[in-house]
Amino acid sequence: MSQNRQLAAILFADIAGYTAMMQHHEEDAMQKLRHFKEELTEKVMASGGSIIQYYGDGCLITFLNALDAVECAKKLQEAFTIEHNIPVRIGIHVGEFLIEEGNIFGDSVNIASRIQSMGVPGGVLFSDTVKNQIKNKPDLLFKSLGQFEFKNVDEKIEVFALANPGFPVPDGSSLVGKFKEPKTERPGQAVSKGTINKRSLLLALAVLIVIISISFLIFQKAKPPGESGIVKDFGQTLPRSIAVLPFADMSPDKSQEYLGDGLADDIISALSGIDSLVVIGRTSSFQFKGKNIDLREIGEKLGVETVLEGSVQKGGNIIRITAQLINVKDGSHIWSQKWDRDMNDLFKVQDEIANGIKEKLQVSMIRDRRTSAPSNAAAYEDFLKGRRLLLTGLPENVVQSRDYFLNALDKDPAFADATAFLSLAYWRLGTFIYPAVEEDRRKKALDSSSKFARKAISLDERSAAAHLAMASYYMYNYDWINAEKEYRRAHELGPGTVEKNFLAEFLSDMGEYEEAVKLAKEALLIDPLDLNSMLTYAVVLKKKGYYKEAIHELEKITRIDSNFMKAYGQLGHCYVGLNKPDEALKSWAHQHEAYGNNELAAIYRKSDFRTAMQAWIKQSTTRDAPISSGEYTIAIIYSYFKDKDNTFKYLELAAEKKLPTVIGVKAEKSFDFLKDDPRYKAYYRKIGLNRYDEYKKNQ
Repeated sequence: MSQNRQLAAILFADIAGYTAMMQHHEEDAMQKLRHFKEELTEKVMASGGSIIQYYGDGCLITFLNALDAVECAKKLQEAFTIEHNIPVRIGIHVGEFLIEEGNIFGDSVNIASRIQSMGVPGGVLFSDTVKNQIKNKPDLLFKSLGQFEFKNVDEKIEVFALANPGFPVPDGSSLVGKFKEPKTERPGQAVSKGTINKRSLLLALAVLIVIISISFLIFQKAKPPGESGIVKDFGQTLPRSIAVLPFADMSPDKSQEYLGDGLADDIISALSGIDSLVVIGRTSSFQFKGKNIDLREIGEKLGVETVLEGSVQKGGNIIRITAQLINVKDGSHIWSQKWDRDMNDLFKVQDEIANGIKEKLQVSMIRDRRTSAPSNAAAYEDFLKGRRLLLTGLPENVVQSRDYFLNALDKDPAFADATAFLSLAYWRLGTFIYPAVEEDRRKKALDSSSKFARKAISLDERSAAAHLAMASYYMYNYDWINAEKEYRRAHELGPGTVEKNFLAEFLSDMGEYEEAVKLAKEALLIDPLDLNSMLTYAVVLKKKGYYKEAIHELEKITRIDSNFMKAYGQLGHCYVGLNKPDEALKSWAHQHEAYGNNELAAIYRKSDFRTAMQAWIKQSTTRDAPISSGEYTIAIIYSYFKDKDNTFKYLELAAEKKLPTVIGVKAEKSFDFLKDDPRYKAYYRKIGLNRYDEYKKNQ
């Protein structure tokens, strides 16, 4: 009898609910099984794995290492979910096992099987030994589900879920699987078989009485007055995840889209204050806007249990709003309501919708994120229009957004959020959009940003947007300590994707990579299809010097939106970091073409790197300057040529003009060659980074 011990990554996969499939749709079930085996054969072989054996609707596979196993599992689930709609569970563990006459045995095999048993369709779960081998791979996200005691396994095992966008992360407290049965007797107590049966019966009876009592109370609480019947979700776990779709514009001329978007935005913001509720972010929810897709399909694609949809129509100063909370499992209505209100009551309707959801899902608001409501309905409409434009980031839209915010403040001077967003619009104009040659215009924009930031915070200290604006104010004054405090306060008040991304990018500029990556990943978990969140994550990776990983993330963005210019800009910098100047020029040429700067794009496509960069510097001193041009960016260009004198020259010019982008000298890899020069330390002190370091040291 031949025996052989090996150390490997062990992967178990099976089709969830396959027996029920066979009973109801045998032909469909067989087709899913064929696709299941075809994908396994193709992708396991390509990943260097070995299929040990099939067992019905399941499969046992081994890999040489954990990374190959997880990456293969990721590819498999993407194929099963997107291409074939097969509900597959996957569990992975690393350890030693015994091979005997073609079969494998051992505790490691048992653990992998147990982890797979607690899996969810579309997900990938793995043990802490797997996590330890992939933790330095920034493109693999994961989340701990807690520690579990499995049958026939002596020690507790910490289990993690793959948390990349599109992969479900289950609630560890509600999972089922092959766990140890809880002990009922005291340690060391001998109990006869008859006593066990009697105690089990009494325990079961007591539990049944408690369940009936609690269920009766829930039924009484959930039943509307005067309505009889059985609670539909009796005995089931209440849903804990939701996607809020943009409210449909029901106006005859379809001119009120901003109202539907704004209403959904504010409800998402309100619900994000509930820690026990997973709320999908704006971009991922809004991708279904205007599409005739079944709500159950939307729920499945977003990985949520409930979806809120509705409609909005304004006539004069009266607004009609409908809202329905849908259970995606069966398409049933959990709750619905209709309102005909004065526009000035719009905030009250938003609160009523959020409260209705809280009551039906039995969750509690732990942070009050409501800021002061505007006193003028028309001001709120202008604010919604401006916010919608500002979020696009396009130069012409940012200019328009500024005008809408100014109109809102003409109608309601005490409107804090409009004041804060006006500050952010001016910040964007002065920092990234106005050309460097228009120095006065740029300075006026940044001065205006500071003025309105201070005004916003004085109007409403609990506005997250006001704190983001104040962070920009401190950045402009090179007060990095208070800038961080304001970014953290904004995140505390409104921990959404925008707040997480601002804080993540600031921390990456300061070299606080671990927390920056964590925040960027959290933003992606909330809103996996948000291009700005994807960009922030890539930028954080780039600043750490993970150029290949950053390129991988940036290419995802360009596949979704081939004209997302900021992604091409960062791609170019990553390729320079990898010493691939030709690839950098291709990316930047695409960026300039998207902006309509065909002259510079043509030079990039036919010239060498140095000639192209000189053309960029020349054009950046004209009114036709490329976007994000300026002294700091010119310093980066000279850093690519290791030209210390010109790099310092333009860094000094950037500091003279109070450009906040100089923060990059602390962590940008391209400036590392300066750090042995005395001028670097002097510059570091000049812009106050030494004070920030001292502050962090004393925390």
